[in-house]
Amino acid sequence: GSSGSSGPFNSTFADQEAELLGKPWYAGACDRKSAEEALHRSNKDGSFLIRKSSGHDSKQPYTLVAFFNKRVYNIPVRFIEATKQYALGKKKNGEEYFGSVVEIVNSHQHNPLVLIDSQNNTKDSTRLKYAVKVSSGPSSG
Repeated sequence: GSSGSSGPFNSTFADQEAELLGKPWYAGACDRKSAEEALHRSNKDGSFLIRKSSGHDSKQPYTLVAFFNKRVYNIPVRFIEATKQYALGKKKNGEEYFGSVVEIVNSHQHNPLVLIDSQNNTKDSTRLKYAVKVSSGPSSG
């Protein structure tokens, strides 16, 4: 069953959130430490998840966290207000724009994502292969 009509294009963050909640790779408002631990546990190149940015910044609402070569990369997902699109990483020439966070993930499951290690000044690339669930421990009310 495919839902035929998609309404007018004015997806708000609430809609975006609703779309993400059903995804196995969406960790919600998970902190950086938990996200990184979850990826280290999976220990597979191409493991990834999307989490809400801790800053709750409308210009960078989400972070893509990817695991490659025993390293965890936190890549900001930027929201471009003017065009209502998303882009990855720092602003650069010729960057790709996406209509939603889901599109970013779908795209990079086929196209390699460039991982820049600013400390060692190295560049790697990996596809997003394994959705990682962050196991939320017993929540203290």
